[in-house]
Amino acid sequence: MKKDAIVAIAFPGMKYELYQNIPEEMKTLWDDEALEMWHSIEWWKPKFEPYLKDFQIGEMECFDQAWQDWLSCDNPYAVEDRVMIATDNGHYMNLIKLSDMIK
Repeated sequence: MKKDAIVAIAFPGMKYELYQNIPEEMKTLWDDEALEMWHSIEWWKPKFEPYLKDFQIGEMECFDQAWQDWLSCDNPYAVEDRVMIATDNGHYMNLIKLSDMIK
C-alpha cells in the first residue's frame, strides 16, 4: 500500500449484524456468500481503522437511488435482485461508504 494514498470505497452492507438472526422473510433471498460478506458499519470499522489516518465510515444516503438504477436495467442479476430489495423494503440492507488516507 502506498503511504498517503486516498481511499474511497462503497459496498453493500447491513444496518446491523443479522447473520445469527436472519429475518424469516429474507432467508430464501440471501445466500451464504452474501451473508458472509454483508456486514454492518460497526463490524467493518475495526477492520479498516488501524490502517487509516482520519477514518470515516457511514451509510450512504443514495441507497434507494443506487438500487433503483440497478434494478431498472435488464441485467439478469438485477432482475433477480428485484424481489430481494422489495422484500427488504429498507429494513436491513444499506450501502456503506469509507474514505480516508492510508497511514
